[in-house]
Amino acid sequence: MKTVNSFIPWIGGKKLLRQKIIEMFPKEPVSRYIEVFGGAGWVLFGADKHAELEIFNDLDGNLINLYRCIKYHFQELKKEISTSKFYWTLNSRELFFD
Repeated sequence: MKTVNSFIPWIGGKKLLRQKIIEMFPKEPVSRYIEVFGGAGWVLFGADKHAELEIFNDLDGNLINLYRCIKYHFQELKKEISTSKFYWTLNSRELFFD
């Protein structure tokens, strides 16, 4: 089983529980895996494939948009972040005030 770490930290994430959760999955093959509290994707990224159909879901639309940008526009996103005149520092209003 290949384990990939998430590229973002996430408060309340399942990083420390990932292996225990995956061990509780059914041993027989399943047709679909639905991650209902996606967050940083620790469980989803914990194996090459959980099922034939994998669905990632989260309440945070901005997070889902980030995943869509990475999935469908990775090269453009990488270029925008790394070759910008000012070399982007990714931040948020909450981090600014913190």
